[in-house]
Amino acid sequence: MDERKLSRVELFAFPAKTGCSVILKLSCGQEAGWGECVLPGRLGGVDLFKWSCFLRDIPRCTVGEAFLRIGCPDQRRSGPPEQLEMTRLALLDLEARQQGRCLLDLVESPPPLRLAAGAESADFSAYPGTITVASSVRTGRASAPLRHLHPGADGSLFELIHRARKLRSQGFALGIHRDGWIGPACSTLRLLANRLQARWYEKEEDAQPDALCPSATLRRGTGFDPETALLIDKSVAYCSLL
Repeated sequence: MDERKLSRVELFAFPAKTGCSVILKLSCGQEAGWGECVLPGRLGGVDLFKWSCFLRDIPRCTVGEAFLRIGCPDQRRSGPPEQLEMTRLALLDLEARQQGRCLLDLVESPPPLRLAAGAESADFSAYPGTITVASSVRTGRASAPLRHLHPGADGSLFELIHRARKLRSQGFALGIHRDGWIGPACSTLRLLANRLQARWYEKEEDAQPDALCPSATLRRGTGFDPETALLIDKSVAYCSLL
């Protein structure tokens, strides 16, 4: 088997406060990349087999080929935004792990997207998206203005990373909330909070679901490194595409 190509696609569904959380795992050789999205309003769950139809063309593709097949960020050719964002996160996570790097190192200084057809690697950093920034406050004479960053159910993780770095460079203190994210997006935000010395808001209400990896120590990719068997056991639905 060519270890440069994706060998397996797996999806896990979990109940969320206002809908359903979906975790994506893309396997390639000895590595795996993870993605995540929240589907608001899907309290009854989701049919992962039907919902994952846009992923059926990417097994046995390289990372670059898979990225081309799901559509470039400025040409949303297939699938709704949350599916594309989840898949791009998983592909970038896989790329970072293969390089032995943290995902943040690949998205901190976003150059324009450059990818030739058939390329085996890609730059995934320039994504459109939304972010909610709360009003700034001052806490004491020596404290910097505080900005709260919320990903939101349909926000962009990558846009949040860029905005957080920009605000930090402008002298703002940051409060980063994970909100409904429980998997690799949550782990990435935790890494971002540590790197930017931001306040991390793990859980703010009882109804908020627990993170799947509350104390991940891996520093490659997103830092998300769960046991697949544990995810299957905790999930309400599971789907595997070979």
